[in-house]
Amino acid sequence: MVDGDHSEDGKIKPQSKIEAKCKADGALFFQLSKKDIENYCHPDAIRRVLISNIKKVEGEKTQNPKIVQIQQCNIILQDSTDVDKYLKELGICNKFKESKVNLEIFRNMSSTEWQEMDSRDELKNFIESIYRQIS
Repeated sequence: MVDGDHSEDGKIKPQSKIEAKCKADGALFFQLSKKDIENYCHPDAIRRVLISNIKKVEGEKTQNPKIVQIQQCNIILQDSTDVDKYLKELGICNKFKESKVNLEIFRNMSSTEWQEMDSRDELKNFIESIYRQIS
């Protein structure tokens, strides 16, 4: 599975090379329609994890104004959003991928949140195809 980050300059992206290798090896290949895997992060899960991380450092009773900023922030992720850059521009997370907050969010997402963010069932279908291959 590779990101859907399509080339805008017409150059062959690494995804094309990976697809060719998968086909040659008879392996499954899937390219996401969204720019990056992070585009599947649910806005509520993003808020929850960012606030939780502040409270882990400062304690549950912290009055950090960043918490209110995160709670009130209207996070809207489009399929093509550069999530890392977007959250930085909103002023709520400076090192989204680098600090592995993205992985924390994925671990903390509910099944309902996953279903909302994978409305085309891309991830679900890919995982099911893997299970069919190994069964």
